[in-house]
Amino acid sequence: MFPVIGIVLIIAVVFFVVRKRTHRVDVPLQVSETVSHFAPGVAIGSSVKQSTGKLAGVQWVPRVGYVGSLPEASGFVQIRLYPDAATRSKAGGDQEAPVREVEFVSTSSEELTKRMLEMGIVWRGIMPKEGCITSLTVEDPPQRRVQYWTTRSDRGGIALVTDWDLRPNQKPGPVVWSMVTWAGPFQGAQHLHAAFEPRSCLDSLNAGDPKTDDATESVETLNVAFRDSVWTGGASVRQAAEERSAPNATPMTAQACNDPGRLSPTQLHTTMLVDVDLPIDFKLTNLAKAEADAERTGYARYTWRGDDNSTLTIEASSDVHSGWTGLIDSECDLTIDGRAAHVDIANASTYGADFVVHGYFNMESATGLTYIAHARSHARQEQLLHALRTVSVKPRWGSRRAE
Repeated sequence: MFPVIGIVLIIAVVFFVVRKRTHRVDVPLQVSETVSHFAPGVAIGSSVKQSTGKLAGVQWVPRVGYVGSLPEASGFVQIRLYPDAATRSKAGGDQEAPVREVEFVSTSSEELTKRMLEMGIVWRGIMPKEGCITSLTVEDPPQRRVQYWTTRSDRGGIALVTDWDLRPNQKPGPVVWSMVTWAGPFQGAQHLHAAFEPRSCLDSLNAGDPKTDDATESVETLNVAFRDSVWTGGASVRQAAEERSAPNATPMTAQACNDPGRLSPTQLHTTMLVDVDLPIDFKLTNLAKAEADAERTGYARYTWRGDDNSTLTIEASSDVHSGWTGLIDSECDLTIDGRAAHVDIANASTYGADFVVHGYFNMESATGLTYIAHARSHARQEQLLHALRTVSVKPRWGSRRAE
């Protein structure tokens, strides 16, 4: 009996020691798998030396951390490994220090859309929490929206931080955004290395007095330098995109408060939950499934597609600005179909034609309805802006089937 117990104890001790060496922090699977997917070999809890083995051009930036590059195929162009505060304060860093956070930086709005969809899968449809970063060190700073997820027990999380270059007298620059990953309870400004507030960037009435320190300002300085380098280096890319599609380089003509009117032949689409009058080339792509969901739950996600790959989705949402990303050009509060509606006109991409018409209907006693259109031209955007005003919501919206 003793030998068996002894063997079990030895196995337990060995397991504990191995686990302690390889998992110095408790990293949730959602976080660890996301990090390893985009940067194989990098791991929160491992030493900087272990995590930088497969990275290119890694450099130490005082008060920031280790900064390297990633292959374009990953969807990111830069990676930042943040050790603890004591290590970050050193002039030369420490290769043996453990990685506490990993940040991935991108300039592709298309990749941002992909990551948002993936986060919905990773976090099993849980809606992200909202936050806002207000720079205290940069004049006329870009808006920085924070959408973040944490585990139920707050053991770690992932945040998507987005901003745009809005310098005066310039066209909007490439979208600069990042994905921040960490283990342990969310610490807000400490994890995001910025003046973070747990509020929507649209909620200026609740703006507080965010604080910064030397380390935060160092990261902000790096962000400004990075945005400037992207602006300069991306000039040829933007020019080529504008030459390929000159109409898309001109300012948007659609205005949220204006109805362009019926600009082309249309067809009324009638479903169990909504009616909408759309350009004649639009086809409903998921009728059977959507109607089955509507009958069973009172809600459905209807998706239409036009011949030019413009799309429209009508679905349930409880967030007035959910389901899309991009720079708002104009917004307006209207009454449509007898209901209060908020309308946004936006540009979701600086490289391709992705012009958004977004509408949110307040349904009072039921979950709200969201209208999200992605147009491939300015003319199409105006068509879909008019179509938004033709939406009619059926009384069955939000009503479950009687069992």
